[in-house]
Amino acid sequence: NISEETEKFVATASAEQPYNHGQFVIVHRPITEDVLVRAGAGTGKTETMSERIMFLLATSDLHPDPRDPNHLFRLRLDEIALVTFTRDAAREMLRRWV
Repeated sequence: NISEETEKFVATASAEQPYNHGQFVIVHRPITEDVLVRAGAGTGKTETMSERIMFLLATSDLHPDPRDPNHLFRLRLDEIALVTFTRDAAREMLRRWV
């Protein structure tokens, strides 16, 4: 759970970012949590998920591996599953990561 003070800090910090508070929260969810993003066209879903992937890759080795707590978790790009609804969104994600 996020404290009220932390929630206020996140809201303030996200005001400075290129994405909104809801997107900030999605990007920074714990590595052990899956994320489902549902929003209308043009709302920044692809950008948010790209940021989430970068966040996960950049911070994964700061956490214990849930499968083996004696080792740090090292996430690889080929271990991430990203499901999109449209071919256009899938092409855009491929363009960003390939």
